[in-house]
Amino acid sequence: MSDQPMCAAERDEGKPLGLAAYEKIQPVLQVFSNHAGSLDSSSNFLDLLLNQIKMTMGADLLLLFGREEKGEEWLLVSNIGMPKGFGKNSPIPRAWQSLPSIVLQEGQSLFSDEISKDRKFVGQVIRGLDVKSFAGVTLRSEEKVFGSLSLGYVQPNALTPSDQESFLLISNLICPFLLQRMSTKEERQEENPLLKMSLDRYGRILESNPPFSHYLGYGAGKISNLPLSQFLTPAGASSYSNQVKRLKSGKKSVASFELEVVKKGTLKGVLSVELTLNQKGKKPLGLELSGRDATGIQTLEKELVRKNIEHGIVESTLSILSHCVKEEEVLQKALEGMLSSVDVDGGYLLKLEEKSHRLFLAAQHHITVETAERLEKNGIKVGDGGIGKVITRKSPTLIVTEEEGTPLKKKLVGEEGILSYMGIPIKPSGSSWGILCLFSRSRIFTEDDVAVLDRAAKAFVFSIDSIKMFADMLKQVEDLKIINEVGQSIAKSLHLEQLLPSIANSLKQMIGASNCYIFSVEDKRSLLLGVAGSDHCSEAIRKIEFKMNENMLVPLTARDRHPIVADNAPHDSRIGKKWIKTFKSRSLFSVPLIKKDRIVGVVLLDETRYFRSFSKEEVERIENMGSQIAHAFENAMIHQAVQKHLERLQSLSSAMANIQEEERRRIAKKLRDESGKNMKNIKNTLECMKKELGNPEEALRARLDQIIEQAGKTLEGVQKLSHDLRPAILDESGLIATLQWTADLFSKQTGTAIHLQLSGSKKRFSARLETLLYRIVQEALNNISRHANAESAVISLEKKDIHHHLYITDDGKGFDVKRYFASPPMSRRGIGILGMKERVELSGGTFFIDSTPGHGTRISIKLPLVKRGN
Repeated sequence: MSDQPMCAAERDEGKPLGLAAYEKIQPVLQVFSNHAGSLDSSSNFLDLLLNQIKMTMGADLLLLFGREEKGEEWLLVSNIGMPKGFGKNSPIPRAWQSLPSIVLQEGQSLFSDEISKDRKFVGQVIRGLDVKSFAGVTLRSEEKVFGSLSLGYVQPNALTPSDQESFLLISNLICPFLLQRMSTKEERQEENPLLKMSLDRYGRILESNPPFSHYLGYGAGKISNLPLSQFLTPAGASSYSNQVKRLKSGKKSVASFELEVVKKGTLKGVLSVELTLNQKGKKPLGLELSGRDATGIQTLEKELVRKNIEHGIVESTLSILSHCVKEEEVLQKALEGMLSSVDVDGGYLLKLEEKSHRLFLAAQHHITVETAERLEKNGIKVGDGGIGKVITRKSPTLIVTEEEGTPLKKKLVGEEGILSYMGIPIKPSGSSWGILCLFSRSRIFTEDDVAVLDRAAKAFVFSIDSIKMFADMLKQVEDLKIINEVGQSIAKSLHLEQLLPSIANSLKQMIGASNCYIFSVEDKRSLLLGVAGSDHCSEAIRKIEFKMNENMLVPLTARDRHPIVADNAPHDSRIGKKWIKTFKSRSLFSVPLIKKDRIVGVVLLDETRYFRSFSKEEVERIENMGSQIAHAFENAMIHQAVQKHLERLQSLSSAMANIQEEERRRIAKKLRDESGKNMKNIKNTLECMKKELGNPEEALRARLDQIIEQAGKTLEGVQKLSHDLRPAILDESGLIATLQWTADLFSKQTGTAIHLQLSGSKKRFSARLETLLYRIVQEALNNISRHANAESAVISLEKKDIHHHLYITDDGKGFDVKRYFASPPMSRRGIGILGMKERVELSGGTFFIDSTPGHGTRISIKLPLVKRGN
């Protein structure tokens, strides 16, 4: 393997991402440039190209795979770093087949900084080569996969983001060449289909075959009735126009010629086309155009160079903007940076002044002092000379000398000694900003120069938009910080006591005032109450209230619903003397807080250090935040009301549960003490009567036996009802004894074995907790007897730290918990589970039930020793 590449952190340091990527691929472009005449014939070109890619990317291993579509197998077309003869022109071993397949599964590309820890590479043979970092890209033509290119590195984290972008650029650049080398003749013909188009005599598209529409980047039928010129570069439009003139001069067809077209997304392509004239008699009806894609590597290289220039200007502008935001300084540096990237002698930017309808100098490089002074002082009137007419045109204006060596006239281009001149209109956001003027004293500009420099002008549009954006951002950056602080306050708390002072401090900071106060509207009493202030003013402002009908600053703001400014507060009749004495205000302004046309409060900004004229911008900044503050204010008020309502509901629910339990206790006691005692007395009396009667008739004896039996059953029912309502043992002996007695009774009645696991304190629990735990166990046992069909169950109660944990587990048939809770309430079997859950949560605990059909059910409950909030 080759020498180890540099660590990712050591490469491309400090360079903008896109610019570094474009610089990196220059050696690969140079290979194409050096061997442009032998791309098709040289058998060594592919090896030269791949070696250069490996060196450029600093890789230790390179693998180029071809795709055999019919057998869906991969062929190793070429490699650098593998054993000699490995997979040459034959299917590679199965252990290697999955490597390009993994890249294909990821989509277009796959990058991994540490493949030993990457799940995608588990079991892959490449890990045995001591490869740590990996880069792979799938090679496609349209939707067809024809290959895969992979790089390997012995170091982890070997690729920077810029390296990854460079690798993707390289793969896009070499795709056309590799497709040609790796495809059969028939496949190449299929990949480059015949493109056909019918035009009317005015050059509008009547019909095009699907390959042509697809080539231009549009769907079938999307380009009908559009002029062909819309899809041509200036050079393409010129060559097309010349060929049409030749046809109309008498020729029926012309020899094939190259036609430059613009695809969707401003990408340029070259077609080799033929034109045929359709005519009826001598009357031309239209044209037939047919051809194939002839875009060469040189065209791609030019496109990349153009993109490099455009990208460089944008990156340069971003770099400039990071250090300064003054328009004149940014434009000057951006112009100098652009001119250093293109072959021109000088240039300048002219900015349009709308009022005077003139263009004035905004930035210049290498123009004479005389010209600079004239353009700064007088400018150029729109429409005058060659320069003044540029801004009214939608496309670049090119002026070149007609006679070799003869300079252009000064009135056309503004200076003497210029051989060629170009003016490009700059229109950011659709409006006319000005023009970019470029000139040369030593050469003639070509159409290629126009294309390159037109892109440069588009980059200047970005620069100008960025300047405006940065200027606006500077004005708003402090506001954004404050808005962020307010947003964080809102997100952190909906409690008025925390939220409003935080907002007051933020607004005070926004305009650098001394204090800020917030007033709330109380509709019932028609009052404005002070509710919060910045820093340490909250206590004082809470003592202030205004009647809504007073002619004071705060109520006037609420009634009029617009800001009010008081520059000299001590002498303003709308500011009371009591206020001035208390808060020492010198200047004030107030802003209403409005939510959906309803006034909810007023914000008051106070300056106590000096008399201050609050600017319109400052008032608007606070006013712009008014709706957000009003929204937060009302949300907090609603939250506070809801919290109080919830607390009342919880108190009511808890009180109702206590009343219900107390009523059960009273009824159970009455059943035991009165009804049970009376029924027992009746039974005893009947038995005594039976004995005293001696030997009465048989019918009377039978009747007495029947009454005694019924009295006994009634007594048992009363005792059971008393137990269900509330067993006496719970009040007399406590929870532990009650659970033991309940478990024994349940086992006898149902045949289900109940096992108790009780640990922790044996002391009595609180009456509330004993009742709660007993009711949960009671309901759980009811569910087991009705639905579970269980053979056994375990009840576990233990104390851990400050919590009681209760677990009830059975081996019954179980059920689908998710389906149960997702089903409508009316279709659920009873309300036992929901009742248990509600009891637990009202007591500040947590309830969880786990069950699976066929695998039993487990209820887990955690209760605090002392309820939260008590």
